[in-house]
Amino acid sequence: MEINPLDFIDDHFESIVKEIKTIASISSPPFEEEKKIKYLKEKVARYQFLKNISVDKEGNLSAFLHGKQNKNVLLVAHTDTALKVENNNISIKGNRIYGHGVCDNTSGVVALLTLLQFLEDGHITPAYNLIFLFTVGEEGIGGKRGMKYFLKHNRHITTVINVESHNVGRITTAAIGQFRAKIEVICDKGGHSWRDFGNPNAVCILANLITDLQKSDLFQKGETSYTFSLLDGGQSINVIPTSASVMYEFRSLSMMKFKKIHTLFNTTIRSYKKHYPESIVKIKIIADSLPVALGKNHPLITFTENIHKKLHITSFYKEGNADGDISLNLGIPTVTIGTSKGYNTHSVKEYVEKNSFKKGYAQLFYMITQLPSLPL
Repeated sequence: MEINPLDFIDDHFESIVKEIKTIASISSPPFEEEKKIKYLKEKVARYQFLKNISVDKEGNLSAFLHGKQNKNVLLVAHTDTALKVENNNISIKGNRIYGHGVCDNTSGVVALLTLLQFLEDGHITPAYNLIFLFTVGEEGIGGKRGMKYFLKHNRHITTVINVESHNVGRITTAAIGQFRAKIEVICDKGGHSWRDFGNPNAVCILANLITDLQKSDLFQKGETSYTFSLLDGGQSINVIPTSASVMYEFRSLSMMKFKKIHTLFNTTIRSYKKHYPESIVKIKIIADSLPVALGKNHPLITFTENIHKKLHITSFYKEGNADGDISLNLGIPTVTIGTSKGYNTHSVKEYVEKNSFKKGYAQLFYMITQLPSLPL
């Protein structure tokens, strides 16, 4: 007997909300996802139709489901959250669930878990092989390390459906070009702020570098941006700092501007290394992906639009940065969808609207049951 996705979600609604609360309460900032991955592995291991359930060296959890045809569709949800919140108090008030990560990306993670239950209850064999992937390190300093690792070691992926948090109706098939790096200045001498004045000051050098990296008319709101954050340096006010660091990022929708700013960055760093020979300027690249997009008439876009029409969801198109950037940059057709309606993401005031799960999750279920209509 065929199961209606909307009815299924109604029947399992309370368990969905309970799972959202449970998973969101497990702290999982980048590089600290192990506890959450362990919990998810226990949940996934209950489904006997899944094969090759494993955690790879980077920390990702994956599982394989055989389909009718030997082509691989990758279903992705990142497990990390933007912030580290030790005691994440998850609460419910009316239609809202409050707490960091309840939307981004616990709603996506639970969508994949609920999909597994839907497939089991409906005795559904998908048209193509499904790989369920719960990634680590999508946020911030993680630099999408989990997705990078998985695709480096698993080349035979035909299509990617990236299951994200907000908003229902979202169709993201364009990645904003993104460069992210840690800049560190190291000076050997240091010394007393009065007696040794004139010795290289790591904080001053870094401050000048930050200023120079902003001096470009290439930056324009809505097309190209930059930001600096996590500034650190110095030991005491009367000690000349011997080290200082900052996180730097620029993004652009324009390939031309992205490459020009990349060149500007490299040129500026080289000039500082030359100008301050007694100091060391170190760069650790965390993310470096080009702006890229699927063609507007790609079958994957049409397929997703048709699912939305079936559910009376209004589709909207928005570029973004997520795990899907990595597969798009590798030339793999990729769509990122939103599974809920949430607000104040990446903050401790985050919340998600419970009633948005119904169509948000049903969209994913229909995408899987309707896979035969997607030419791969």
